[in-house]
Amino acid sequence: MSFVAYFVFNTFLWVTVTLFAGAIAAILAFGKVSGRPVTAILFSAFHYIWKPKVYIWKRKEEIEAMRAAEKEKRGSPLQSLWLKITAGKEVVPKREKALPQSPVEEKDKYQVFQKTTGERDVARRVDYR
Repeated sequence: MSFVAYFVFNTFLWVTVTLFAGAIAAILAFGKVSGRPVTAILFSAFHYIWKPKVYIWKRKEEIEAMRAAEKEKRGSPLQSLWLKITAGKEVVPKREKALPQSPVEEKDKYQVFQKTTGERDVARRVDYR
C-alpha cells in the first residue's frame, strides 16, 4: 500500500497514509484486548453483526420438563460423583489423602525437607541399603 501511495500522492500525503497503514497493521498484528488478539475480536464482531439472531421464548412448564429430563439423563448421584471424579476438572473434597500433620509421630516413615525455593515439604524416606 505504501509503494502504490508513493507514486499516487505527494510526499506529505504519502507519509501520512504510510504511517496510518503501519499503525493499523501493528495493532492488528500485536494488539490485545482483555488478553484476546484484536483480529479475533474483529472476527467475532463481524460474525455477531452478520449472523441471524433467533430468540426462542419458552414457558415455565417446558423449562421444568427439560430440567426433569436432564436430571433423569444424568442418572444416580453416585454415578454423577464418579463422573466428576474421573472426568471433571472440579476439585472433589477429600478425594486425596492428606499428608500426616505431625511428622514427629511417624519419624521413621516421613521426613521434613526444604526445597531449593525455600518451601518446606514432607516426604517419605526410603533407604536403599
